[in-house]
Amino acid sequence: MIPLLVTSLERHGHLQLDEKVREKILRISASSIDRLLAPARAGSKKRRKRPPAVRGKIPIRTFADWDDPLLGFMEIDLVAHCGGSVSGRFNHTLTLTDIHSGWTECVALAVRDSSLVVRALECLRGTMPFPLLGIDSDNGGEFVNDVLLRFTQEHEIEFTRSRPYRKNDQAWVEQKNGAVVRRMVGYGRMEGSAAAEALERLYGSIRLFVNSTDTAGTAQSYDVRMCCSGNAVYVFWLDERNGGSDIYFNRSIDNGATWLTDDRRVNDSAGTSFKSSFSLCCEGSNLYVAWNDDRNGESDIYFNHSADGGLSWRPGVEPAMRSSA
Repeated sequence: MIPLLVTSLERHGHLQLDEKVREKILRISASSIDRLLAPARAGSKKRRKRPPAVRGKIPIRTFADWDDPLLGFMEIDLVAHCGGSVSGRFNHTLTLTDIHSGWTECVALAVRDSSLVVRALECLRGTMPFPLLGIDSDNGGEFVNDVLLRFTQEHEIEFTRSRPYRKNDQAWVEQKNGAVVRRMVGYGRMEGSAAAEALERLYGSIRLFVNSTDTAGTAQSYDVRMCCSGNAVYVFWLDERNGGSDIYFNRSIDNGATWLTDDRRVNDSAGTSFKSSFSLCCEGSNLYVAWNDDRNGESDIYFNHSADGGLSWRPGVEPAMRSSA
């Protein structure tokens, strides 16, 4: 490799060597290079940081140690809204998922800070429908610190942590990071207090929907999408409760405080076909949905419309565009 590199650099005018030096470089072996560079490499090695002493005070819990816990034991994690660049300050989402029920809470944080984590937990203790009995975090400094440890001790909350670099120890909350946070918010960069406040309003609007008895705890609901108009929040998703994949809908007209007691099906016939994808748009109380449908053996495009904010949808839907043979 060295002869090829030297020749190429010389040919393009990036390297000029004395003839004796050039001869030595072309003849040197890999072991000689390692021996000559050993002092420089030894001096450049960074000293490994010792883990904080508080880590030893927080016991480890693996994914196999839960053993059907009581309601109120939750995995917690942070989702970074950095847009692919970790430089500067940006918003985070604190996600908490109950192991027993799957109930999930999301809290917007302006920055990654242990005091904000404690403040969020303090608020959630008063709003969740069950007591917070335990938390299990990763080994990040925003969790493994004296501030959070003291908070859990004062409120008799069990505090455990996962093994370092073992994401499967937090499989429940990791799944919700993707299914709730990334699906609703995406991967773009969010920074500043205004963005954090908007994020908090979003989580307040979808909180009951995410944890509704119709959709929570089932692995058959996916591809969640939403649109808003004034105080109305419209949520659509693909659902396999009827065997095939159907498009279901729910709504809130009071910024997420209350939702329809029954989900509404958008497509006309339940469980008879597979919907691979769908698109939607909202204009006041007019809702428009289009989707791919294979009921005729081809991937045809179907369409439906509601003029009353999703309370009713047109029956007997016909394809808007048929797939060419």
